[in-house]
Amino acid sequence: MKGAYLSVALSLLVLGLVCTIVLGNPSMAEGDYDDSNEFTIDYGDYGLIYEKSYGNLVSVVGYTGTPVHVDIPGEVEYDGVTYMVSEMVDVFVKCTTLETFRGGYGQDWFDLNAFAFYECTSLRTIEFGPYLRFIHDYALLELTSLESFSMPEGSNWNTFYVDDGVLMANGNSVVNGTGIYKYPCNKSATEYIVPDNINIILARAFDYAFNLEKVVIHKDVKRIDAGAFHGCVALKVFEIDENNMDYDVLDGVLYEEGLVNLLCYPAGNPAKVFDMPDSVVDIMDQAFFGSVHLEEVIFSSNLLFVGFEAFNGSKSLEKVVLPEGTVVIGENCFTLSPRLESVSFPSTMVSFGSYLFRGCTSLSVVYNASDVSLGSLHFVESTRTFYYYKDAAHTIPHDDPKEMYGDIYLLQSLPVESEDHIMPITVGIVVAVVLSVLAFVRFKN
Repeated sequence: MKGAYLSVALSLLVLGLVCTIVLGNPSMAEGDYDDSNEFTIDYGDYGLIYEKSYGNLVSVVGYTGTPVHVDIPGEVEYDGVTYMVSEMVDVFVKCTTLETFRGGYGQDWFDLNAFAFYECTSLRTIEFGPYLRFIHDYALLELTSLESFSMPEGSNWNTFYVDDGVLMANGNSVVNGTGIYKYPCNKSATEYIVPDNINIILARAFDYAFNLEKVVIHKDVKRIDAGAFHGCVALKVFEIDENNMDYDVLDGVLYEEGLVNLLCYPAGNPAKVFDMPDSVVDIMDQAFFGSVHLEEVIFSSNLLFVGFEAFNGSKSLEKVVLPEGTVVIGENCFTLSPRLESVSFPSTMVSFGSYLFRGCTSLSVVYNASDVSLGSLHFVESTRTFYYYKDAAHTIPHDDPKEMYGDIYLLQSLPVESEDHIMPITVGIVVAVVLSVLAFVRFKN
């Protein structure tokens, strides 16, 4: 009889562990991926993986081999059937060998979806055909070697065109105007004069354009998105037509009209100290992103809001003292600012975004005069010992945030893809242990 109870206990333990493995591994819980709709066509040094969608349409979803110069055909034949190539999805994510690309010369349409070329760090030129219809927001990010786009005149969809190697978006894909969609990161020019027909500069349009030192904006530009000049580390100055009614430039810094919202501080500005106009109420998203030389900011006394990633990656920033009246700090505001040593928050704060100091390895003192607590998520990867006070006089210490670090260390010790499965793994272990203990107690009795 005792042997039977022992067998039950062991069986329950095994069952619990099996549940743990299955629950913690989505591929096992959901079944194996069905790749019966995929086929691969070889093109010499590389192959392209196609996936059938509906009708006679296929998407390019991956590659094999070592792609260097890629030409996506407009149609392919497989197993006696001709398919139209209608889109690319996540094909060349982080491909470091790809240098040139040509595609969109098929029929009807051609779309770039998801992370089609994300972090293709060797890609130098992209040639689109007349059937280019749509580009996902993340498809062309982090192309640090890209020198130019090209495209024939007379696009069938009239959604995009190319001017002097820069990819533009037409009015039927951008609300109320024609916009700069993507300026090549490695375009050699140091100055860019916005063409007269352009009235929109889209978010991350000049993403990591690291040779660009000066941008000239004409009077008819009506919309410049936050983060449009994200990561332009050589950019020293903006110039703007004095007749532009929507934007202002003061001392080379770009503001929305009236100097109320600070839109972009040129990351390559050589000044070490920036004295912000008292008219500024809002520092917009990514406004100081990647600033190279800036060590200190004297903030506007009327400041209310500091945006998402506003000072992210500020290489030389050492000290931040936000004025009374500031109420909101955006997520990742000071992330990866390696020389930042001290930050002071006023009593008026009502909201702190997460991960404010991720990677701030020199952080030593934080003052927070508000009643809103800074949780552990703000200090992830702030590896240096620091002091956390409620006032700048160092008289009222806050609780040590390190006491809240346990869950963060757990997450950091796991692979990224495992973080979402902590709960099912934990549940599986708990079930196995509890059932085994119950069976063992029953066995002893």
